[in-house]
Amino acid sequence: MMRGIVATQHRALSALRNAVSVNVMTQGANNSVAFTDSSHNALTVTTTGDIHVVTPATSLGSAAYFGGVGDHNHLDLAANSLLNDFGTGDFCIDGFIYCTDNSVERTIISCAVTWSSDVAYNLTIDATGSLRFFAGNGIPLQIISSNNVVLNNTLHWIEVSRISGVTRLFCDGNLVGSHTGSVNIYSNNATWIGAFTHYNNQTPWKGYIPQIRVTKGFGRNSANYTPPTQLQA
Repeated sequence: MMRGIVATQHRALSALRNAVSVNVMTQGANNSVAFTDSSHNALTVTTTGDIHVVTPATSLGSAAYFGGVGDHNHLDLAANSLLNDFGTGDFCIDGFIYCTDNSVERTIISCAVTWSSDVAYNLTIDATGSLRFFAGNGIPLQIISSNNVVLNNTLHWIEVSRISGVTRLFCDGNLVGSHTGSVNIYSNNATWIGAFTHYNNQTPWKGYIPQIRVTKGFGRNSANYTPPTQLQA
């Protein structure tokens, strides 16, 4: 009986790992400008602008520094259905963030051209420290947390996860907002880490993004949980 349970758990974990579409961890040697995707897809990550590794950056160690000077500073992932075509199915976007200046809106990850069409999603924080997730053409899916959820100069683990039509937003393992409804999430656009895709000089990230992970076909959490303290596979 125990062997069967362990085997089932192993298969479930293996399926979840195989569903990871991209996993960008930005550690490396000081001043490095090359970043890679550690998922089995090994997608190409293109560095645009002055993004470089700082050592040490956070309690996790080294991480990419984003200077907050416009959309010319971002990590670019070319258009790919693994990243921008969730349809109405389950998905998860999670990772570690560390903002050094949230006096204006800051983009964590984005796959959108305008708010009316060709919109997959946009995950940001605003000047009140609110965590926000918008998705779908005309952004019918909007989740906005209360203020002061994301603090300056603080390492946070954030997650947006959809399971069976319910999209939940978490910060440090705490549920901070949700939306019910199977909104279609699709775009032909590239995915940018650290800036709003193709929206000139808008909402650039300032600070560090040690990790961003996207999982297609699986949500991860549906209730409060203990957040990780180390980078995740």
